[in-house]
Amino acid sequence: MMNRRIQTFLILLVILFTTGCGGGSNKAKKAQVKITNFTTTNSENPTIEDYEVTGFSAINESNINRVNKLLREMPSDEVDTFEEIKVVIDEILDNKIPPKLVILGDNPVTQNKGATYEDRGARASDDRDGNITEYINIVSDVNSSKAGNYTVIYSVEDSAGNKELATRIVSIILNTGSSIVTPEDNHTVDTVVPPENNVTKLIIEDAEDQNIDCFTIEYNKSEKAKISNIYDDEKGSRVIFLDGDAMSGFSCKRKSIWRGKYIQWSMKTNEKFVVRFMVDTKKGERVIEYHPKDTGTGLGKHSYNQKEYIFHGIGADTTNGEWHTFTRDLDYDIKRYEEDNKFHKIKEISISGKIKIDDITLYSSANKLKIDKSVVVSAPGVVLTFDDSYVDSWDKVIPYFEEKGVVATFFCHKWDSKVKGDLTEAEVALLKQFVADGHEVGYHTKDHVGTKDRRYDNYTTIEAKANAYFKGQIKPGVKDMRKRGFEPESFSYPYITGQPEHNKIIRETLPHIREFFADVYVMDKKPTAGSKTLEEIKTFLDEFKQNKEVGVLLGHFIEQKGETGSNSVPIKKLKAIIEYASKIGLKFYTLKEAHNIYLNQ
Repeated sequence: MMNRRIQTFLILLVILFTTGCGGGSNKAKKAQVKITNFTTTNSENPTIEDYEVTGFSAINESNINRVNKLLREMPSDEVDTFEEIKVVIDEILDNKIPPKLVILGDNPVTQNKGATYEDRGARASDDRDGNITEYINIVSDVNSSKAGNYTVIYSVEDSAGNKELATRIVSIILNTGSSIVTPEDNHTVDTVVPPENNVTKLIIEDAEDQNIDCFTIEYNKSEKAKISNIYDDEKGSRVIFLDGDAMSGFSCKRKSIWRGKYIQWSMKTNEKFVVRFMVDTKKGERVIEYHPKDTGTGLGKHSYNQKEYIFHGIGADTTNGEWHTFTRDLDYDIKRYEEDNKFHKIKEISISGKIKIDDITLYSSANKLKIDKSVVVSAPGVVLTFDDSYVDSWDKVIPYFEEKGVVATFFCHKWDSKVKGDLTEAEVALLKQFVADGHEVGYHTKDHVGTKDRRYDNYTTIEAKANAYFKGQIKPGVKDMRKRGFEPESFSYPYITGQPEHNKIIRETLPHIREFFADVYVMDKKPTAGSKTLEEIKTFLDEFKQNKEVGVLLGHFIEQKGETGSNSVPIKKLKAIIEYASKIGLKFYTLKEAHNIYLNQ
């Protein structure tokens, strides 16, 4: 028989052991309850220790506030159990995509010596964290009392520790309208700025050398053309004044090779003008022209020289006598109308009109540049698009759309009446009513297959894949759609997987391709890939208004109160988007309407 003292000791040891281990377990359970209560009732914020004891050691002082904020903003029915919360946190911490950091205002900035420098700041967003502008750290060495080049560095980090940097160049210059500059105040800017993050910029002309040797008079039929280097009070710097008219032209040529495809310039005029870039491309010489119009007319030939020209409109308000800065991707502006072409280099810059011009700069990379790619229109607006054949869901919101004067484009797949599970006759009848009410019904492939689906892996060339995609996913469904009484003109890719080779073939049948028209912003709630918060969507709407462009929003299932969906936009969020767009004066377009405006048809 065991000694009584030993037996008592062992019993105490077991009690001590079990209570000790159980203490840790109880602590973890309490933390789980605390975190769950926080997500469902907005009770006390979880601490770093709460997360640590439940297994999340990666949560620290730098990200806990954002993790809590994300959990708090999640719909309570999606995080009402700890297992659901764990999935969300794992997704946040597993994020490898850095945040997007956009500098607001001009970059670079030129300012007079002695004037107070006020930085416009930056905006930051993350695919998981949403708007993280408040977490931007700014470091500046700007000294406005001394002429020179300075930097403002913006940095931001998301919840998963991904970092992003952006830099604004601030040039403090002398406030002088004469050609006399004292030696101690003279400030020289190198023509080629040293690479930063492998990005080189070439300053073609900034007028600060007080010379006029960049431009020459190309033709002067009116005999009025003159070139001068002057100080512009509004710009706060020296600029080149091309004093001409429609009958005169100015040319800028250099012996060096201009291979950068991103060009930026500032200009001011109150008369008609043309800015041209003569470029070499894969398919020969092209002339890219920018006009003071809201729309472009695409590819064409001038009657007097039969050269291939690409015409882009950069806004009718560009002749309002104010300074405007433009940043263009020349390769993109070529591919907009010639998808199979490619930019090589700039040969010459030519300008017609009476224009003040400054800061002509060529960049080798789009890093930190905001490229002007979007459609510029007199009535800026938004295209609401909905994918994936949720016809009954869409039908519930049609009365609200009618009340608010909203039109939308609904992209449907399942167009093959021979296949079980495809669109029913009742759904087809509703879609026809949508069209009668002024909406558009577009095509979304036969089987909801993207261009990168595995079934196309065995094709050896991208052209062969594109042909197979057209024959399998486009042709049969469009045929069935027409048979049922529709005339589709617009198309959207499942998973936003458009490629130029596919576009070229598809556009012969469906000329208006959403992913070709503009960037697409997702209205759906998380976890839909790329989903944006309401505040982020409002920011995009503000940009559409400010930039005079038409933007595109995407949703799928429209989630009414009490409903849930995996790819869905809550009706409350959708109404808030529409209300805000209407409030700031945006017009609602179908994709066909918006694309036709751009094509100037």
